[in-house]
Amino acid sequence: MPIFEYQCQQCGHVLEVFTKRVGKSKSPICQKCGSSEVVRVLSSFAGRVGGGGAGCASGGSGTG
Repeated sequence: MPIFEYQCQQCGHVLEVFTKRVGKSKSPICQKCGSSEVVRVLSSFAGRVGGGGAGCASGGSGTG
């Protein structure tokens, strides 16, 4: 399920919302102040950049 972040326009609280549908989900209610004036914000995501780590061949120990 996608996770979307919203920011409340009244109090500035950022909330995360799990949703099943991307396009037709209703705007959530702020959990802190109860306002329905929230906007979706661009959020970062976790990812792995670079190599190394367990199971990766690097340096002179690779096959070849």
